Amino acid sequence: MQCLNAHFYRSNTYLDLLISVGIFLLSLVIFIAIKRILLSRLKKYAVKTPTKIDDELVTIFDKYLMPIILMGVFYFSFARIDLSELTTKWIDRVSILLITFIATKALIRGIVFSILTSIAKKSEHLEHEVQYSGFMALLKTIIWSLSIIFILDNLGFKISTMVAGLGIGGIAIALAAQAFLGDLFNYFVIIFDEPFKVGDFIIFGEHMGKVESVGIKTSRVRCLGGEQIIVSNTSLMSCEIRNFQKMEERRIVFTLGVVYETTHENLEIIPSLIQNVISEQHPKIRFDRCNFAKFGDFSLIFETVYYVLSGDYNEYMRINELINLGIHKEFSSRCIVFAFPTTTIHLAK
Repeated sequence: MQCLNAHFYRSNTYLDLLISVGIFLLSLVIFIAIKRILLSRLKKYAVKTPTKIDDELVTIFDKYLMPIILMGVFYFSFARIDLSELTTKWIDRVSILLITFIATKALIRGIVFSILTSIAKKSEHLEHEVQYSGFMALLKTIIWSLSIIFILDNLGFKISTMVAGLGIGGIAIALAAQAFLGDLFNYFVIIFDEPFKVGDFIIFGEHMGKVESVGIKTSRVRCLGGEQIIVSNTSLMSCEIRNFQKMEERRIVFTLGVVYETTHENLEIIPSLIQNVISEQHPKIRFDRCNFAKFGDFSLIFETVYYVLSGDYNEYMRINELINLGIHKEFSSRCIVFAFPTTTIHLAK
């Protein structure tokens, strides 16, 4: 107890302590008053603006910067107190620890907000944020690691020796984890090059399905059969990927055949019949052509081309069904018979 008193009081008088406490209390009152007035005005201004950036800045200022300012008020209020070197050293260490911790959280929040804002500008789908979750987790780990190194350096640890040791160990770890580093590299390729995003329907290798998540090492794809395929990023990026989500329009080519007994007049009107059916079915259809293409083995073949102005496969199938029903109805009303494989046998007498 006497040792503690010796560390604290030293040459300080009660008047010095009272003055420091008074300065701190007065500064605290001024700090609270300024905080309420300033923050209330900033929040009112932020609410009126359409952007969310100023709202986030006000939140960061209130939640993180104001505590740092309060710590500074406390520190400088008692700066006139004469403390022992050991006490001063521990106060400095605790102050550095707290300030670094708060500043790191503020920095991470600002970076995460910037990334999410950038994602929101590219796409309105919230599921695309999942694609960046691994990247943000890695980024947080790096920032916290740098903060810990900064704290250790200020606490007196020999960082250069530790970094040298980590460098030698890092080479060994890198050699042992080549596959993981390859997956990590391809993860960044997926994030920044964007061959596909979460929610896209892709075909790779022998598999096809909807991308559910993109992780640091693996990606998950939900197949049409319902099963989930977990594939490493390296294996996925080594395949040729067909991304149907980026399809803006779908070109459809189909053929149909009618019997050879079809009259010449009906053959002439079939292209216009098919064109009318296709053009009238849906506003997202652009008709291209319909031609009497060739004489088949057992049918007269017509080839038709049209475009569906959407990449949605389900919508294409609905449109295709309407067109098929419309063509069947028109052909039935004019007694035009569809051809099917037949064989005619002539017996010689």
